[in-house]
Amino acid sequence: MTERHHRTPPDEPAASAPDLRGMDAAEAQGSEQEPLTVSVRGWSSGESPLELTATEDLTAPRLKLSFNERITTASTVTMTISASGIETLRIRAAVGRDRIEEFWVSLDEPSYVHHTMPYAEVLADPESGVYGIEFDIVPEAGERFRWISLEAGEIRNWRLHPGFPGGRWFDLPATVPAGATLMVAGFTVAPRRAGRTSQTGQGALNWSPPPPGEASSPRDAVIFASWVPEHALDLGGYFLDVLKRRHPGAKHFIGINHGSSPEWEAMIRASGLDADLSHVGPGLTMPYDPAGFVAALDAYRRSEERFRLAWFGHTKGGLHLNHPEYGTGRWAIERWFWSAHDEVSRAFAREDVGVWAPHWLMFQPEHLEQTTALRRMYDAPCAPLGAMAVSAHFVMRDECLRAFVNGVDPRLFTAGPAPFGGDRYFVEFALPNVPLVQGWRAAGPEGEGGRSGLPACGALRAVLNDWRQNNAMMRCELDRWAEDPIRFTPLPVQHGTFWMPPD
Repeated sequence: MTERHHRTPPDEPAASAPDLRGMDAAEAQGSEQEPLTVSVRGWSSGESPLELTATEDLTAPRLKLSFNERITTASTVTMTISASGIETLRIRAAVGRDRIEEFWVSLDEPSYVHHTMPYAEVLADPESGVYGIEFDIVPEAGERFRWISLEAGEIRNWRLHPGFPGGRWFDLPATVPAGATLMVAGFTVAPRRAGRTSQTGQGALNWSPPPPGEASSPRDAVIFASWVPEHALDLGGYFLDVLKRRHPGAKHFIGINHGSSPEWEAMIRASGLDADLSHVGPGLTMPYDPAGFVAALDAYRRSEERFRLAWFGHTKGGLHLNHPEYGTGRWAIERWFWSAHDEVSRAFAREDVGVWAPHWLMFQPEHLEQTTALRRMYDAPCAPLGAMAVSAHFVMRDECLRAFVNGVDPRLFTAGPAPFGGDRYFVEFALPNVPLVQGWRAAGPEGEGGRSGLPACGALRAVLNDWRQNNAMMRCELDRWAEDPIRFTPLPVQHGTFWMPPD
């Protein structure tokens, strides 16, 4: 697809011609060079090169603004953008030769914001399609601020577990439909002396998502494991905000792991959530999320209230606060887990479904020790499926969870899974199998598999990051499990970073 390049006319009004106040004043004086080059890929331009329309379905369209003047000092970029037909906007800023900063905002629901910049903010009006965007760029010594691009983003490629290896061969391309529009109505770059910071997951400053539908009766429970040391208090605040926005009416059982800041407990109590807090006991020495989950489950076990569903989740990325893919992972978790009320309700409308997860993965034989630990601590008639709920985010029917906490070996609540052979992966690998050993079915997002189509049932080869393929494989094994849930044995699974068709 060809690109069209435009030079901004010298007399064009400020609404279309950016005011590059960020360039050095000495460089600006006497310069006859036009300050900005505009290049367009895919879009069709109107009277102004910054008024764009998709005359057909587009793949990877882009508007690129390149600075012809040298911008070497800290700068604030301010833009007013009007858009329609674009689900997610991705802004990239090139600083130096190799450094790219990114800013993602979901235009249909701008509570989803992710950026790698020191500071970024959004003011949003989704009904009118107008968005005010501001961010800071700080070049290091020898760097200059080179260009900005506005692109469509494809967030369905983001994973719940960013640590999983794997290439991007299965990624869906970023597309916009015919009739979509994009206009930059105002744009300035101005120098900034004082540094600013903002949370990478902070949503639009003036917009909150509508609350979930009418509260169910009975209500839902949230089983939440937390580890929030002093350096991660902002992350803890983000998750409290997610729980308040996505599950305001739920009962929250929050386990607080060793090493958490005392301020974290104060933040929970001041949040307004109906929360039962449980500190991890001295016998739970595992420095990972299972300890927090066990503490929360113990409080749930002691509660006399009965619930509809129990949502399992935890603070993701406390050791990776500056890792951009953990930021996109948190976005994915919020969008496809914490916000999935409608999909979850449809799944549990089936009376035989006991557990739902947004990403299932059949695990390799060496991890079957986790489900072996489950069977040592809990006596139930059926075989486990041998499927993990990736990143330990899943929803379980309250009836299933209540039977488990009342029937499991009580040592689980004082010493965790270690006495039974379980380890740090126990909650992610074994606990989602609880309803299956009781005889219930598992559910997840429907789909057609990955880019390779539906997998062949019988030779399981998984790409760790390809949730489409993995969910389809899980359904293959689930159908086989349903034929004989008592004598079921999982097939061995090969994990790789690219797809290999079965022999």
